[in-house]
Amino acid sequence: MILIIDNESSFIKYFQKDLEKASINFKVIKAEEDIDLDNFENIQGIILTGGRGTPLDRDLINDYKAIDYFNVPIIGFCIGHEAIADHFRGEISHLDEHQDKMEEIHILERDSLLEGVGDKIFLREKHYANVSKLPEEFKLLASSKVCPIEIMKHKLRPIYGFQSHPERSPGDGDIIMNNFLKICGIDKRVEISGAEK
Repeated sequence: MILIIDNESSFIKYFQKDLEKASINFKVIKAEEDIDLDNFENIQGIILTGGRGTPLDRDLINDYKAIDYFNVPIIGFCIGHEAIADHFRGEISHLDEHQDKMEEIHILERDSLLEGVGDKIFLREKHYANVSKLPEEFKLLASSKVCPIEIMKHKLRPIYGFQSHPERSPGDGDIIMNNFLKICGIDKRVEISGAEK
């Protein structure tokens, strides 16, 4: 089962439908509700969604608790990526302008999560902040002109952060999300639907 921690994502309803079509079991909880994580069993992977604001102005309690509590693959998008960075003492900064487009991202280091994509990928961006300093425990996997830290990975644990939204990016996003499911030990494939605003 995939545990989705919803940081008030406008994209979550589309991705839930994609998972339902693929018959992938998942549970959604809100990031800011105080929930006992002991109640969740058979969690194979965790998704920290995108959402409004930044971790600097919200209390994303379940994002942080899940990182510490579960020893399973974790992937964070947008504010979920920023929450991972914040939790591991990275830094977050505001951008000069809001990003809302498909972005060209350059792969700097290969990883099983990026298996099957080219050296240059295109993923949906929708944010006004970014991770400006990589946490010491992480390595940089990809960068773009707008965000030097587009994709990062923990050096010892399967924890990934994406400033972008692979869950809303057909094509390269399909490959990445299916690689994540494979890392989680889920032998099913999801097809990412279009990138609605």
